[in-house]
Amino acid sequence: MAEITLRWLRAPDGLSGPFGVRRAVFMDEQGFRNEFDGIDDTAWHLELAVDGRAAGCLRIYPGDGGAWHIGRVAVLKEYRALHLGRRMMEAALDKIKAMGGRKAVLSAQCQAAPFYRKCGFAAVSEPYLDEHCPHLDMEYPILPERKDRVTTEYFGALSDGRKVSKYTIGNGILSMSVLDLGGIIQSLRVPGPGGEPVDVVLGYDTAEGCEAFRGNYFGALIGRFGNRIGEGKFTLNGKEYALYKNDGPNHLHGGKDGFNWKSWTVAPEGEHGLRLTLHSPDGEEGYPGDLDVTVVYRLEGSALSIEYEAVSDAETVINLTNHAYFNLSGEGEGTIENHVLTLRADAFTAIDRDGLTVEKVVPVAGTPFDFRSPKAIGRDIGADDAQLLNGGGYDHNFVLDPSGSLKEIAEAVSPATGIRMKVLTTQPGVQLYTGNAITTPQAGKNGHTYGRRSGFCLETQHFPNGMACPSFIPPVLKAGDVYRQKTVYAFSLDG
Repeated sequence: MAEITLRWLRAPDGLSGPFGVRRAVFMDEQGFRNEFDGIDDTAWHLELAVDGRAAGCLRIYPGDGGAWHIGRVAVLKEYRALHLGRRMMEAALDKIKAMGGRKAVLSAQCQAAPFYRKCGFAAVSEPYLDEHCPHLDMEYPILPERKDRVTTEYFGALSDGRKVSKYTIGNGILSMSVLDLGGIIQSLRVPGPGGEPVDVVLGYDTAEGCEAFRGNYFGALIGRFGNRIGEGKFTLNGKEYALYKNDGPNHLHGGKDGFNWKSWTVAPEGEHGLRLTLHSPDGEEGYPGDLDVTVVYRLEGSALSIEYEAVSDAETVINLTNHAYFNLSGEGEGTIENHVLTLRADAFTAIDRDGLTVEKVVPVAGTPFDFRSPKAIGRDIGADDAQLLNGGGYDHNFVLDPSGSLKEIAEAVSPATGIRMKVLTTQPGVQLYTGNAITTPQAGKNGHTYGRRSGFCLETQHFPNGMACPSFIPPVLKAGDVYRQKTVYAFSLDG
């Protein structure tokens, strides 16, 4: 095993170190020469050796306001497989913290930004040209440990010019990142085996990824009306309202630019929460009434709660939900067909060949839809069943207790990690969706590729297409009334 040695030296004396480094010149990953001569005596020079031979270096030097600048990490090519860059970066951050620095700052080439993000840095600028290649300014906060702080970073820009920010919160047990674009839950990390955090939601690392695959609705808030409305229309108080048809003959998830594609206002909420607000004007996507929506994401111990509120100045229809895709083995870790699921539902609502819910409630007994006892999601998913064929798998609303009280409705566990998730809600229905429409490989987070059934959704909701089905609970919000719903995703670890 190679012996790796790290040593801090003050410049300029440090420029003639024990490894014969007079001018530490290395080729970095982009092929630029990185030289450490000519730096003043306020800087520190880090030398790294492998078996006594100089293999890498970096420098740090103070800036304004307690900031410390980190020079480009340089590692000889033959030692790249040892991940020495990460080791030196950790040493640099420890050094800056020990000297009372408030933050570490650097200018990173855009193609190297993923490396720095893995080290805990966040982008604080848009890309700019420097040395004839795109760069980002990045920062790492060196602060006293606070589990309740909200960190904000630039996430990217959309083709329409809108900038997207990412907000990260944690409570010492869970941590999550949320985008102001669509209120998207971009990551949700829960305790895994050995105490290592596991990200259990599918998503994208860039705004470009969110835009390219926006039809997946990964992690997004859905509104004004989740799921489908038949023929893109409904009648309310004798008046017919025409909606945008974005799913064949039907209206889906709020239309062409539903809440999943809006820019929400995000602010801290208490110690471990985020409050998201949005105004939807009268006539947007064809819906009546000015609607003001508030969603609160809150980390409560080992649970994520989502609270929904909305008020309209005119009678309207509403069905808010979140479209997170879960993989309790970890995002990008294969199919969820081996996940064991329990659903406390005696019936489900049927769908037609377009996936539209129809006014037919079907008992689950004796069907592939019976999850009242724990069952692997994939056990019956390929059965010769008309409803499964209509949905390409599970894409159905399950009928829950309609009392409006918060009750446990589902439980899922990954046999690979032992991560278990319980779902509680005040809603009368929940959509089980098994990622049937991801028919071609897609680039997800962290270099992972998502395929069919890489995640499953449990979208709590009112019944889809409820305005066309008189026996369903009407999804109507009267003027001035307050729409309130809550859903909780609680996590634990078996064993």
